[in-house]
Amino acid sequence: MRSLGGNYASTDRALEMPDTLTVLYEMEGWEMTWESNGGIQTGPYGQNYGVLFMGTNGTLVADRDKWRIFREGGAENWRMEEVKEVKSDQQSHINHCENFIRAIRDGDPLNADIEIGYRAALYAHLGNLSHFADATVAYDMMRKKIIGSDKADELITPVYRKPWILPA
Repeated sequence: MRSLGGNYASTDRALEMPDTLTVLYEMEGWEMTWESNGGIQTGPYGQNYGVLFMGTNGTLVADRDKWRIFREGGAENWRMEEVKEVKSDQQSHINHCENFIRAIRDGDPLNADIEIGYRAALYAHLGNLSHFADATVAYDMMRKKIIGSDKADELITPVYRKPWILPA
């Protein structure tokens, strides 16, 4: 994967992470582009924020308030049925937090276990590491190691302030 970005919208703010970042993920048999732009309050399809998943038949746009699908094709050639906008019940974040607390207190299973969290965070961090190393990177899932960039691999484990250490 390869990323490109920087701080363009918020040049007057102290930011460590880029406010604008585009990452190209090349997987076996498919490619995905991920774009992030923070601090400009402009999201997909005129929303203030959100996430967009573009497919061949339509585009799903979602945020915490609602989700909707924009069909591909023209009025005479729609590739899918129309889907009305679906409003959120505003409970998803609360449900997620309550599930986590019940898992700690009562031993309930997590709705999103550690492996799901690991994989979700992994690909976001790989894009960031590619940016900071200014390199194309690949990840070896078996060895849990970045290949293709020693600089990116070194960035995985931060330098800790004494007396803190990463447990072995």
